[in-house]
Amino acid sequence: MASGISGETGEAGAFNFDCHVINLARTPGRMATFLGQNSAAGLAFKRSEAADGGAISDEEAIRLRLVKPGSKWRTKGTIGVALSHRNLWEKAIADDRPLVVFEDDAFVRDDFKAAFPAAVAKIGAWDIILLGYNTDALVEFNVAADFDVSALFTVKHPSRAQLAGFTRSREPANLFRLRHAFGISAYAISPAGARKLIQRCFPMDNRLIVFKATNHRFNAFSLDCMMNVFYKDLAAYAFVGPLALPHNDWEASTVDVRKR
Repeated sequence: MASGISGETGEAGAFNFDCHVINLARTPGRMATFLGQNSAAGLAFKRSEAADGGAISDEEAIRLRLVKPGSKWRTKGTIGVALSHRNLWEKAIADDRPLVVFEDDAFVRDDFKAAFPAAVAKIGAWDIILLGYNTDALVEFNVAADFDVSALFTVKHPSRAQLAGFTRSREPANLFRLRHAFGISAYAISPAGARKLIQRCFPMDNRLIVFKATNHRFNAFSLDCMMNVFYKDLAAYAFVGPLALPHNDWEASTVDVRKR
């Protein structure tokens, strides 16, 4: 394939993806900040209306097949996040075209338009590619054959100044098969990947997630938890080093207040 539009090997240097930014109507300042901090990336960002979890009743969440009856979720914001992302997955399917998804707290490397297609051109068909991941959680990826790496960031909660420095970095960005990563602040998804994830992740439940390297296990409590269950079964990749990182600022989170 010449363009990479089908979720297969793309031509290095060609960037043909629509970039959608999930943003709540009641937080226009976050969108303005996102555009300002990522202007050097040169991407044509399109705002995507976020679903407000606070406006979705428990009955509605079940009717929409967002969650299974009897499942438990830490906040209503988690439900809104799930619907917001699912809406864009359905768009990828309807348009039969991959797209890039950002949450409005992401910092994007200035060289994204060059680094992304150059790396994607080296792989075959793909379902989902994480551009980055949470800095306060484990990341696991495959480096060769049966050998996986489990890693932690040394900076769990980076400052805005540190993230601004990250956007100017030019370290090599390569794709590795993904095993586990948390956070969905920045990723590319193909129509095939969208179909698979909708089928597997919804309705969400509290199934067990296990990290083999550390034998860390817990029950799913969000959409990205559900996605972690299935990454190993998909053509799922992650950029190492990342091309985008979330601010991870729990004081300003519109989803989860657990660390305030």
